[in-house]
Amino acid sequence: DKRSRSGIGELKKTKFTSPRQPSASGSKYGVQVEGLDSMMINLGQCCYPVRGDDIVGYITKGKGVTIHRENCANIANAKKRLITSEWIDDGIDHKYESILKIQSTNRNYLLTDIVTVISQYKASLNEINSKVMPDQINAVTIANLNVKDLEHLKNIMTNLKKVDSIYSVERQGEVSVKWKALTA
Repeated sequence: DKRSRSGIGELKKTKFTSPRQPSASGSKYGVQVEGLDSMMINLGQCCYPVRGDDIVGYITKGKGVTIHRENCANIANAKKRLITSEWIDDGIDHKYESILKIQSTNRNYLLTDIVTVISQYKASLNEINSKVMPDQINAVTIANLNVKDLEHLKNIMTNLKKVDSIYSVERQGEVSVKWKALTA
């Protein structure tokens, strides 16, 4: 320890330590951002990354780091503000929000069948909206659900595609964001 003057006639103890080693910060989402200790971390609400996705951090202005899927259209031209990020196993059973667009031929009990598949795979359903299209033949359903990881999400999507009359199941961020407005 060294002593230095700090004020009139007052001695203050100052501790000299070695330079800080680069570290990684964790988050409530099980994500680590290289080189940062205590930075606010959020998941992108455009591409909804889940554990298992290839991810990258985007350094925001005043809101910490937002984690996006590497192929997210919203960060395609933001190379200077990207930072290496990865999923970590922190022993916590995290849940990740995901939004699916389900296209189908309209029929009775379609919504019941969709909810049944989601519940069979133990995903919690936050919101579901279904709309019959003007042609009165097709329907579009938007399901907002929480999943454990990418494998869990893929299992749900694969089994939704097996439901009679469903011809497409897409995850938000894999197609144009415009589809979210279909049920608005």
